[in-house]
Amino acid sequence: MLTQTDFYFYAMIQRVGCVVLLVFGVIAGSLRAQNGNPLDIPGEWAEKYPGIKRSAELKNKPRLERRDHPPYPDELRQRGIKGVVRVAVVVSPKGKEEEVRVIEADHPDLVDLAVSSIHASRFTAGRENGRAIYSQLATRVNVGGNDEYEVAPKVRSQAKPEYPYYLRRAGLSGRVKVEFIVNTEGRVEAAYAVETSHPAFRQAAIDAVERWRFEPGTVEGKPVNVRLDVPMIFSKQPVIPTVHRNSTEDTLVRAEVIVGRRGTVELTRVLEQTAPEYGYAATQALSEWQFEPPRSEGKVVDTRLIIPLVFKGTGG
Repeated sequence: MLTQTDFYFYAMIQRVGCVVLLVFGVIAGSLRAQNGNPLDIPGEWAEKYPGIKRSAELKNKPRLERRDHPPYPDELRQRGIKGVVRVAVVVSPKGKEEEVRVIEADHPDLVDLAVSSIHASRFTAGRENGRAIYSQLATRVNVGGNDEYEVAPKVRSQAKPEYPYYLRRAGLSGRVKVEFIVNTEGRVEAAYAVETSHPAFRQAAIDAVERWRFEPGTVEGKPVNVRLDVPMIFSKQPVIPTVHRNSTEDTLVRAEVIVGRRGTVELTRVLEQTAPEYGYAATQALSEWQFEPPRSEGKVVDTRLIIPLVFKGTGG
């Protein structure tokens, strides 16, 4: 893990041998010892922002109201680079981010993304004796992984993927792993196929996920962006979630479906589930159901049904 001091030496390390690397470690360790607590307010900040206080010193602390989730570039994804960047932020009395200081990072290529994320985020000012003041907030930005959350996103509706016709006709099944962000409004952003068994399934999976809707994940009751991934299975056979295969307990999913005038399931909305994997498995199974075309007063109509599905446990 690279600390603030380490960044000054990073470029040099790329060009020298192991002897200099050992010297670097000694120098960096010495400087960290001299610098003391990395969360202490730097002298230049104390001069520039009169009366600035650390978050830990305040009863009414500054807060991160809305985090802008950093994008995850394909280049970093392909190199397997992801991790956390810890930063200290100066929050003004108006709740504006004034400056960002990097405390440590898992990789230097994550730093610019993390800082850009902080620039685009929203804050609430810290207060002392009822008055908004300059304050320092320490936080972390997770690039390529989940932000911390207390309550995970919950599925509200899941559109089924369109099974490519020629693959269905050929009897070919497939799997696509889709990674995406659930934003603070419960909508899907930045859907990306991490892996796929057949190129034709990729876009169908992404198109379906982009129509999914969630109740957003939260921290302290406030919505946050959360990165998720889900495997999407193209098969005529129901998919049993991996998390259930060794479960000894039955698991219930309640879903609402719209049955169209041809008797096919047109839309599925999960009402109750214990994990997103169960909701997707239920949606996939229901998408294959066929009904007699519903009628009202002799006319074919769309209709709505609520269907409970039970994933049976092994029974111990």
